[in-house]
Amino acid sequence: MYLKKKISNFLFYSLILSIGYYFTLLKGYGSDGDTIGLMKSFINFIQNNNYSPSRGYGHPIAEFIIGFLSYNFGATTSTFLSFIVFFLSLILFYYSFDEFFLEDKSKIFIILCLSNSLILFDNINSSDFPWSLFFFSLGFFLMRKESYYFCCIFFALSVGCRYNFIIFVYAAIFSHWVINLDKINFKKFVTICFGTFLGIFLIFFPLNFFYSEVVSYSFHDRVAVPGQGYNIESLLPRFIYKNFKLFGVYACFAILFFIIKELMFNKEKIFNSIIFKYSILIILINFIIFFIFPAKISYLHSGIILIYLILVFILEKKYLYLLIGLNLLQWVVSYDLIKITYKYQDICKPIHAISATIDPHYKSGEYFTMLEKISLKDCYSESFSKGLPIKLDY
Repeated sequence: MYLKKKISNFLFYSLILSIGYYFTLLKGYGSDGDTIGLMKSFINFIQNNNYSPSRGYGHPIAEFIIGFLSYNFGATTSTFLSFIVFFLSLILFYYSFDEFFLEDKSKIFIILCLSNSLILFDNINSSDFPWSLFFFSLGFFLMRKESYYFCCIFFALSVGCRYNFIIFVYAAIFSHWVINLDKINFKKFVTICFGTFLGIFLIFFPLNFFYSEVVSYSFHDRVAVPGQGYNIESLLPRFIYKNFKLFGVYACFAILFFIIKELMFNKEKIFNSIIFKYSILIILINFIIFFIFPAKISYLHSGIILIYLILVFILEKKYLYLLIGLNLLQWVVSYDLIKITYKYQDICKPIHAISATIDPHYKSGEYFTMLEKISLKDCYSESFSKGLPIKLDY
């Protein structure tokens, strides 16, 4: 029985990694427009001894990792390792709470996350998000196991990959303290917070102070701020539409139904579960941030992964299989409720929507949409990567 389980796990993980590698070969560096910025930041540092953030206050850990891998090994290695750490993140999140599951649902949780095409394809990119999520999930796992010194280190590395994760990190630490008030006094809570802050400080301060030509602490100077049209009337439809897309154009209705049903008939199990108590603050903050800054759908990945984890905990397997089936259906055939007009038709130009009209219509599934975007690789090899000594091995 033990050997059979080992073989089953080996075959399952091998299949997942093979699928990830297949898409890696198709996508090259991926479709994240920030990838080249990460590479440029790394190359500028090693060639000119100058730190120029890829954007905002910088993402130094991700800039180093993605830059180093791309510079030395090329697209396949960089993107595939990004997928691997995302895959490991799912495993770490599940096994942070595995003792609360009455049966092993780890494979169902992983398949549920990966069957969501937008989550999968967004994380087969040479980008900062998979690495930030990985360090966050590892810090979260170690915090749950009460290994506080190491959790501070990995929480700091997570913020070093994407500084907006600082909100999730401190939300996780606060939740851990509140849930374990009988074991963690206020002094230990402050120590964990300070240890994480010290790690973040050691990542950002030396680079920005000693190696950056211009040091600016202005939020306006470092971060893109909203312009005209930034109001509740424009934010709410965007927020609803992007959530509709991310949760799945078919699965979102089933998820909404299951959530309402469980809240009506099984709310004590939900509210009393440790998984819910740890996740709810992070989820709420994630949705609030996305409501204010409804940019990339990937900004919501942390929240939806934790929602999936809660669903896996409370739902029977047959309902989880239904959600997976609905996710996979969207790979083949999809539909949209609106038609969006973009400022640029060139695939290499920034994605800038200028208008949207209600126009329900069927369209190709997300797998075929992804294949149509494969030509984005040419942007890196022809224009964006011009003059950059990076390996384009696809």
